[in-house]
Amino acid sequence: MTTTLFEIQNLSLSYGQNKVLDDLCFCITEGQILTVIGENGSGKSSLLNTLAGLIPIHSGTVNLNDKSLHEHGPQKLAQQISSLGQNDIQIFDMPVWSRIAQGYIPHQSATFFQGPHETEAITQIAQRLQIDNCLNRHLGQLSGGERRRVHLARALVNPKPQIIILDEPFANIDVGHQTLVVELLRERLQQGHTIICAIQQLHLVFELQGNVLGLKDGQKIMMGPPHAALTETNLERLFSRRARYHKSDDDFHGILFKTSKL
Repeated sequence: MTTTLFEIQNLSLSYGQNKVLDDLCFCITEGQILTVIGENGSGKSSLLNTLAGLIPIHSGTVNLNDKSLHEHGPQKLAQQISSLGQNDIQIFDMPVWSRIAQGYIPHQSATFFQGPHETEAITQIAQRLQIDNCLNRHLGQLSGGERRRVHLARALVNPKPQIIILDEPFANIDVGHQTLVVELLRERLQQGHTIICAIQQLHLVFELQGNVLGLKDGQKIMMGPPHAALTETNLERLFSRRARYHKSDDDFHGILFKTSKL
């Protein structure tokens, strides 16, 4: 039996005269993954920030567990939702260990004592993301991809939040390390978490599976399983380029874009 977690009705958002979300209506099922795709400026980050409770709702409704999002309150939302923003914090002298440990703050306050359980969890998530050799360094001493994995570790270290909202979690992460992130997200799905993430890497839509939501100028172009939703028509509407879904006989999946002739 499926349970609706988020119910979004007529959601619109504007910054001044610029409308970034335009009358969105859809639902997100509990224990599933939703990937959000679209061009830069299509509204992906605004949608994720709204669902995470970081942007006030001015038009339309967003219900979480049959209750309006604002009724949950900021602290309750922070305990229910673990989020990763598109832009990393720029505190380069922060120790890596301290940054990952911040994943416990919504549940144990900013001054909590890191006991054996938290210490083990931080070590394990760092090992899984192959940043355990960075734990005694500062953020400013890391590459962009290493920093991104540190911020992702902060979002994933605490298993208590049942909703994980990630904005560009694969940004700056090379292809080899992307597999580590996919494996962790799949494990969280198996544990019953709900994951919503905006991505640019279209091949990962098929690895993550679940449903895909396509946005263009703040409007929903399509939503559904990747193989059904990513039609040639929808892809051209989303990216203004001709493209098609391709599956090979040996089970390779991807999106092929037509290359312009020189």
